[in-house]
Amino acid sequence: SSSVQITHTYWMSSYWNIFIDRINRKRMLAQNGSMLPYRCSTLLAPVSLPASIAQQPCFASNAISYLWKIFETWSRPFDVRVSVAEHQNGCKIVAAPQVFEEMVFDSLINSAQTVEAEFTVGEDADIHGFFLWLSLQCAPEAKRLDTLNTETNWFPVFFPIWPQSTSVQMGDRIEVTCNRSLSDDGIHPDYEISGSILPRNGSVRTFAWESFHHAQSFRCNGFYRALFGC
Repeated sequence: SSSVQITHTYWMSSYWNIFIDRINRKRMLAQNGSMLPYRCSTLLAPVSLPASIAQQPCFASNAISYLWKIFETWSRPFDVRVSVAEHQNGCKIVAAPQVFEEMVFDSLINSAQTVEAEFTVGEDADIHGFFLWLSLQCAPEAKRLDTLNTETNWFPVFFPIWPQSTSVQMGDRIEVTCNRSLSDDGIHPDYEISGSILPRNGSVRTFAWESFHHAQSFRCNGFYRALFGC
């Protein structure tokens, strides 16, 4: 089996905390002070996983203690957000990435955001969901750091929408609406995505996924049932 590492209050929330700090900018920064990073974009793309991850996901051994701490904090188990540690071993992005959310810390950031994106599939594939990863820019003129294609400790988050996979062909389109809102704790973000696969041949297939900071669901689909059963 292949390891799937936990990413709960990890990068998708840590940069949200910078947004919370942004509210208190005048109090926290000296005059003419600058926020670092300047810009943080979360990119999104459909992904095909190797069978070792799709069918036999397993938490990395060093993530187990963290997992139990999360469950203790919320007094229950639930489907935590996960990231794939071994994403360079057989995981395949099948369409050019699009922006899932973008934060420019030099300006006011709304707590809620809706983004629409469209993908054109570049090859025939069986996809399992979406990868989300960071593109960081420390200063307005600085080169962006793409965490999917650079060795960092920010592994891509995986939204397991199709645990048993769904087939797409080159030229198919995927339309997605991405929503961000505040969790019920008033601090962390909740995410929802919905959309349609529009094949060149065949019927339209719709989908939806919710990724809450502390979800109510536990073992909600085949991926999580396999993950918590290992």
